[in-house]
Amino acid sequence: MRVTSLISKSGLLAVAGMLAVPTLVAGPSTVVQAEPVTIEFAYSRPNNYKKVVEEVVQRFEAENPDIRVKVRPASRNYETLIQDLLRSATIGQDLPDVAMHGLHRVRLLADRELVVPIEPFIKAEPDWDSLGFVPAMQRLGNHRDRNYALSFGVSTMVIHYNADLVKKAGGNPENPPTTWPGIIDLAKRIDALGDDTQGIYWYYYESNNNFTFHTLLQSFGGSMMSANDKTIAFDSPAGMKALQLVDGFAKAGMIDMRDSQAMQSFAAGKLGIYLASSSRIARITRGAKGKFRYVTGPLPIPVETASFPAGGAGLMMHTTDPEKQKAAWTFMKFAAGSIGQTIMAKNTGYMPGNEISIKSPDLLATFYAQNPNYRTPLDQRSRMTRFYTFPGENSLKIPTVIRDHLQAVVSQKRAPEQVMPDMVQGVQALLPK
Repeated sequence: MRVTSLISKSGLLAVAGMLAVPTLVAGPSTVVQAEPVTIEFAYSRPNNYKKVVEEVVQRFEAENPDIRVKVRPASRNYETLIQDLLRSATIGQDLPDVAMHGLHRVRLLADRELVVPIEPFIKAEPDWDSLGFVPAMQRLGNHRDRNYALSFGVSTMVIHYNADLVKKAGGNPENPPTTWPGIIDLAKRIDALGDDTQGIYWYYYESNNNFTFHTLLQSFGGSMMSANDKTIAFDSPAGMKALQLVDGFAKAGMIDMRDSQAMQSFAAGKLGIYLASSSRIARITRGAKGKFRYVTGPLPIPVETASFPAGGAGLMMHTTDPEKQKAAWTFMKFAAGSIGQTIMAKNTGYMPGNEISIKSPDLLATFYAQNPNYRTPLDQRSRMTRFYTFPGENSLKIPTVIRDHLQAVVSQKRAPEQVMPDMVQGVQALLPK
């Protein structure tokens, strides 16, 4: 299935007017209930989202008995979900009616006309501005001045600390370092404690979208590509500083292991500093309970122009059937609304994109006051930007090329100055000619 045309104004009005008929009159006194509309929903990353999806769907169906949500088995991550969807589109299989994709995949789906732009639905909402959707966060689903996604769970990279190890190494967990040199120095001191203690780990290998490298690069004021997508831009002083920082992590005791192993090490109280997405806050909180004190800290700001790409997921519509579009849009609004976002935020560590949920004491305001670790990514919102995606047919391959070059630095096999020209050459070969 492909989205071959945009929704016309007249078509949208027709969709908006197609209210689900609650009853069918079969005779003078016989009333037959209409069958609920069923929509299919796809998502990934069950470690983060399984409980969230189950609760959101349960609450939604209770409040919308005329709509049923059939949840497809979860894909392992955003990339496998995309690959499954592209495979289905190629062989003519049905796509889900709505899906929760990584926000960094909006470009790929929009360029291949596999998602429906949602601004016509937004414009048809008479009270949209009162629903609490944060404009800056909802623009994370934009591509070429069109909006294709409602932000569901948004993340930035944060610093996860084992406060006990920080204190043991002479640091202050209430006031952690605010610069990268300070963080690396603390990591070295933690690493020197012995007893299999590790100083630092930087999540990168299983991040097949280079989320954390983008973050380091942008923190130094850099970017991956030029504004017109024609020229590589990470071969810059900012890019070299990012690679040198990765080299610094390795020299401070980082072991080149999979992220799942790093999570286990942190949960066991053996890893002092863990640089990763805020989406891990809930899982780490559960794993650390009763073992050690866990705190989060913000990223350093090396330059005033520092920015941080927004990771996470957005709700995107695939169906072109008018009846299912109406039901899908109702579900999307609920999941990205105050109730759905409250469920999501309390169970993950992702940032909500709904201001009502953030500010209401009976939703998240009290929760954030009582759980400051979850507040850390919110405090970085002012520097948040859209997550860059490479253009062209090789947009899924390029991140793997970058990751493999990063591994050479992490494993100390090559120096940053050796890696940069080869990384540029490898990416250039995969860009559109």
